[in-house]
Amino acid sequence: MNDERKKILIVEDEFITAMDLAENLEFMGFSVAATTDTAEEVLSLALEHSPDLILMDINLKGEMTGIEASNLIKNNLDIPIIFLTGQSDDVTISKAIESEPFGYLIKPFDDRSLKTSIAMALYKHSVEQKIKSSELRYRTIAESSDNLIAILDADFKFEYINNAGLSLLQTIPDRVIGSSISDYISSPFADEIVQEIHTVIQLNEKRHVQGQLVIKDQEMWIDSTLIPLNPDCSDHSQILWIANDITDSIRLQNKLNEEGIIQIEKNMEQFQILNDEIRNPLSIIATCVSLDEPPSGPQILKAVKRIDDIVTQLDKGWIISNKVRTFLLRHYQHGKLL
Repeated sequence: MNDERKKILIVEDEFITAMDLAENLEFMGFSVAATTDTAEEVLSLALEHSPDLILMDINLKGEMTGIEASNLIKNNLDIPIIFLTGQSDDVTISKAIESEPFGYLIKPFDDRSLKTSIAMALYKHSVEQKIKSSELRYRTIAESSDNLIAILDADFKFEYINNAGLSLLQTIPDRVIGSSISDYISSPFADEIVQEIHTVIQLNEKRHVQGQLVIKDQEMWIDSTLIPLNPDCSDHSQILWIANDITDSIRLQNKLNEEGIIQIEKNMEQFQILNDEIRNPLSIIATCVSLDEPPSGPQILKAVKRIDDIVTQLDKGWIISNKVRTFLLRHYQHGKLL
């Protein structure tokens, strides 16, 4: 039968205190993984027993203190630590707090305080693990996106940016993190983005802005969405910036406008035919893969979906073309009715 009790590693240089502590922990329903009186053994014991929590005395035998051992654990393992000490002076407490423990108990302490501190430390650690898992999940999603996804602080400095954003801004992480958005973008539209960020922070609402940017003398059009991330935290406001490069779409629209309504009608007719010629074979391929289930089936279906998404994007261009055609027919009587 598996022991599901939480395992605790005791680091205490007083033999009687360590034995009494171990007995009390067992009575409370915990399992004592191991006991040691020197900080030098903490890391090896933690690696060997994988405890759920460490009770660490600050003053130990040997050259290393409990605080130094705690920092060593924190740099190598994800295990919550509660400090035990008979000292309550400001210097000791200050040093202990700097190492960010999950609890701090001053001797002598009673069993209730010990049990409460352990329960709180285990709960806090569990919450932090869930947050880290959530952050990793969202980071994975962001890195798989083709759009720029970045987090900016209230001073317009980058705190995070995904690979697509690095490619768009033509930079690397070491350079962009901590730098301002104005260091990479220069144009009147860049000033508009900065102004919109002010509005997002002040009004706590999502904003949408579209315009032309100049990045390293390269002109491009982007469609941006700015979203407040933590509006209730006035000390550290953050903005989520999502930007899509729509340069090709804008150029296509401009080209269609220049060519006139007659060319638009021809393009629309050609696209309707091309749409069917692309989607019909795609449908056949997807059906065959689903029936035969070859080893490379998932990769084939992924490629099919990608092509289908591209055609869908072209559909949007078709809709825009139709709107332009309708406007010109209504106001300028250009072209002919289909």
